[in-house]
Amino acid sequence: MPSERKKLRLPSGPDKILEAGVKFLDQFWDRSQYEIGGGTVLAARWHHRHSTDVDCSMNEETFRLVNENESSSMISSLGELEDIGALQDKELHSRVLVLDFTDLGQLSLVAGNRLTRSCQVQEYEVSTGIRLEPTAEILAKKIAFRVLDGRWKQRDFFDLVVSSNCEPEAYKIAIDVLTDKEKNAVGEILRSRLLGSTLEIGDVQEPFDQDVADSTWDLAAQLLEGKDINLPSLPGRETPP
Repeated sequence: MPSERKKLRLPSGPDKILEAGVKFLDQFWDRSQYEIGGGTVLAARWHHRHSTDVDCSMNEETFRLVNENESSSMISSLGELEDIGALQDKELHSRVLVLDFTDLGQLSLVAGNRLTRSCQVQEYEVSTGIRLEPTAEILAKKIAFRVLDGRWKQRDFFDLVVSSNCEPEAYKIAIDVLTDKEKNAVGEILRSRLLGSTLEIGDVQEPFDQDVADSTWDLAAQLLEGKDINLPSLPGRETPP
């Protein structure tokens, strides 16, 4: 791999999941055909919280071709991993592959096309050479496929809050993907959390600042309203002046 490539190491835990996952994925795809994204990549970039799984993404057509032409081989390989106890659960659908490794955690590969255009310098995972998704794309997918799809967690909003200080341009790109109707829908979710009796605190593992984690809903609401928020500096990374 050329030395000029920027390399990043995943946090402890997800690094082992990726190591196990690529042994399966290498049977069916070239590593240049998919990217690693999700909160784990954000945690590797910002050191703002811990993450316990690995999310990968791939072009829909690339996934479809292999899923259609190699489905029997994939099912057979998944069964072999289950038989030896390496997998405790699995999923294989038209756009999703999930490998839940025993004693390690979950790797998911989701088919979907890009939502954003980003000029971020390309980064690669240090041990596998797999590309890492740009921050703007990760944030846009969190909003589109988790928040608006009703599958959000507190950590998704926590990531959005931290992004506004760590990578404000990426946050803006992700938010600009939304229509006014979608922005209003996100606002309604935040208002319901703020007015609710339970704010579901505790979903963010090992936050860099507990007060920020506890204020996730309020900070995210302020951010969506266009207000500036200032956060403490993150370990290993300074927030912009």
